[in-house]
Amino acid sequence: MSLLQLPIELLTELFEHLWDDHQALSACALACRRLQPVCQKVLFFQITLDMTAPRERLRVDRVPFTESPRLASYVVRLDIKIVGPPRHWLSLKSLVPWAAALQNLKCLRDLRIFGSPRAQISWKKFYYPLQISVINVFRERRLTRVCLTNITDMPTAPFLNSSIRQLSLSSVLWNDTRELSVSSVLRNDAQASETAPVKTPSLQSLNITLQDTQDSLSTIDHLLSKISPFDLSELQSLRISVRFNIRREDHLIKIRKLLSQVAGTLKYLWIHCNLEADFPDFESRRYPMLRTFGRRFTIWLNTNGFIEPDPLPFLLKMIPSNAGSSSTSVEFHLILQLVVFMADPCCPLDALGAWTQLAQALTPLSCRLTISIWSHYESRIPELVSMFESQFSEMRAQRRLLVVNMGSNCIEES
Repeated sequence: MSLLQLPIELLTELFEHLWDDHQALSACALACRRLQPVCQKVLFFQITLDMTAPRERLRVDRVPFTESPRLASYVVRLDIKIVGPPRHWLSLKSLVPWAAALQNLKCLRDLRIFGSPRAQISWKKFYYPLQISVINVFRERRLTRVCLTNITDMPTAPFLNSSIRQLSLSSVLWNDTRELSVSSVLRNDAQASETAPVKTPSLQSLNITLQDTQDSLSTIDHLLSKISPFDLSELQSLRISVRFNIRREDHLIKIRKLLSQVAGTLKYLWIHCNLEADFPDFESRRYPMLRTFGRRFTIWLNTNGFIEPDPLPFLLKMIPSNAGSSSTSVEFHLILQLVVFMADPCCPLDALGAWTQLAQALTPLSCRLTISIWSHYESRIPELVSMFESQFSEMRAQRRLLVVNMGSNCIEES
């Protein structure tokens, strides 16, 4: 029986068991190459840098490509994960040998570097040879996908190969152009770019995650700048996830500027954003079910006194104004999860009725609308359903999806 005839689950388990035997993996390298389309999920290396370990015992997990260059030449994906706070930045010198071995990754197409909230990676503090190794991988390999998470002081000069089509940025902060001289690597890169212009990547897919930091919107500012390291003229898919509570209008204005800039070519738009106000009596432990499923756009309402500021104007600013008139229709995925808190069953629902403006804004878009309602008063559910049915009655049926989820015991009795 040919290996190609084996179930993918069995092949995955087979190759995962071989990771600890580098010699066996090297012997199987040719087979892995032939089976690459089948074994794509396991044909990658994951490196874990444990920054909590003492300086003399920095833990580096699973680095077989330093021992098997032949196997490394078939690797298509590399994950580098840093855990724990960076207690000993100088200890990164010990990583130079494996960093030099990155040149063995001839077929690398997918590179992912993960910091953590407790261990953000400062590019300026990277040891000099490490900067050279990583920059060379970015520029010399025909990467098609790059994922950067929790990295600060990233260079603003173009540093990615023009082959990159998919880019994911999560909590990435950018260095000021005036500070690039701090690193001789970046200075040399800037000089090289003056004599040989670097072609910026023409992205087709861009994922942005903005965490709750002081400069959380620096990525948006960077993309909107006159000199951007990324070409967005052919962007087809944009996913924006805002992980902090937006309370300022200028935040949404920046996001909308980005949406307007790419609306001409965009085919898929995915937004997850929290528009929250303070709930003095709200405790997440009392409502665990609200955290159990993905939310792409969340609005929290309290019908016993409408939340200020009114979330509807904020929501309207997130919708590209020229998307409906574009030659390419935008597939706009919008999920509204209404968390309806009522002090008593007789609370009026008048504050929830002014959604006609939103329905009109969504009409020209190819939109899939889901409204998920949570209420601890079962008797009010039919009224809520009827209200939203009437508000969005002008939308075509295939654009309107109303889902009602009721948490009957989401309030703890004191």
